[in-house]
Amino acid sequence: MSTGLTEQLLAPPRHAEDAEQGQKPAPVAEDDDVLVLRLPSRELSHHSAHAAGNGWKTTTIILLADMFGLGALAIPSAFARLGWLVASAVVLLLGSMMWYSGSLFTRLACCRPGVQAYHELAGAAYGARGRWLVFGTVYTLVLLSPAIIHLTSAESLKVLLGPHAPVSPGLAVALCMLPLAQVRSMEDVGWASLVGTGTMVGAVLVTLGWLGGHLLGTGGDLAPAARDDVAATHVLPPRSTTLAAALVAVLDIVFAYGGAQNWFRYATTMRRRSQFSLVTRAGAAVMTLFYVLLGAVGYLSMGDGYDLRKPITSVLPPGAWVYAINVLLLLHCLVAYQININVLTHLLLGAAPAWARDRGGWEATAAWAAVSCAGVLASWGLAAGVPYFNAVIAFAGAIGDVSAGYLVPALLALKLLPLGAAERAVCRLLVPLAVALSAAGIFAAVREMARQGN
Repeated sequence: MSTGLTEQLLAPPRHAEDAEQGQKPAPVAEDDDVLVLRLPSRELSHHSAHAAGNGWKTTTIILLADMFGLGALAIPSAFARLGWLVASAVVLLLGSMMWYSGSLFTRLACCRPGVQAYHELAGAAYGARGRWLVFGTVYTLVLLSPAIIHLTSAESLKVLLGPHAPVSPGLAVALCMLPLAQVRSMEDVGWASLVGTGTMVGAVLVTLGWLGGHLLGTGGDLAPAARDDVAATHVLPPRSTTLAAALVAVLDIVFAYGGAQNWFRYATTMRRRSQFSLVTRAGAAVMTLFYVLLGAVGYLSMGDGYDLRKPITSVLPPGAWVYAINVLLLLHCLVAYQININVLTHLLLGAAPAWARDRGGWEATAAWAAVSCAGVLASWGLAAGVPYFNAVIAFAGAIGDVSAGYLVPALLALKLLPLGAAERAVCRLLVPLAVALSAAGIFAAVREMARQGN
């Protein structure tokens, strides 16, 4: 594992194909009064720089292990709040937007092959204002994501351990994550991601099986508390859905497609950045298919007669099926947690002063251990302090996913890419829409958390 913590910002392109598609690297704008982060260097293959990095298939598995997970658990409640027509339209629209956003990311990564971090790309386009936009939105989501995963992991473990658990589920998750967080290479995480993706797909399939069995009358009934006043499904949002609740539901779906805050790191650890569009297309297709299935079967089976604030897996009655679902979900969460702590640790180490960053040997290992462990413990504390799954992921979607997936890529594309008239018009339209959705979503999510806390 590499011990050097920095590398040249304007390194040569990793592959000739990327160099052909991109432009000549330009120096990143820097201001004297602004801290410019440098991310730790990625370990190269012992053969050559061209052989280093992940292929598009491995990167797809990593992306799915990160993105296809927690948000899926809120899809049935989004259908219950928005109704068939609106929920289906939002899922299909955001799936298409993930496809397009992946295209923008790929072209942006190729046009600046020497840039290694999201904020540096924003700095190349807009200087200090661009960097601070990324710091305040995209990187805020990087800080929040491990806490959301910690909360879901603890919920799954709570179901598995039962009401008389010998240890706090949140503490148990933290103790489990402390050693897992010490994996430093994204290429090494790729193997674990295969397990993470497989277990999440398995959890969704088992959940679909249970809900389908219940719908057909062959499965067990829901617990009495969850079956009270089950309502018929609605084409449009039911009258009981307030505007704030509808916004939270939309942002829950935004969060389900979220994860673009990590895309630039994934693209820069690929052998060919130009193939990242294949990764996002495959991810969008898989996620949209499962979200439509889970939303439709969950809504038909359960209506809105359960606690919509909780993930779908937390309201099913005890039994072998539910136990299997939560085992698979917990395994997925631990892998997704590992990926997000890896990204967070790289970011925080890059923010360290040069005297603390430019270390090797045991000092580099100790620095990684200290920062990653602090990230795990902070995530545990935040998850324990704000345990409102539905509203928390809506807040994360509003403050980070909207910016990471739509606002920032559109702004960067307008500045850095040669766009046609139609695509330029699309990007210009995305900017005010993303700002409006983010502002309204933050207000609605905070209001919902305050309501649930009372």
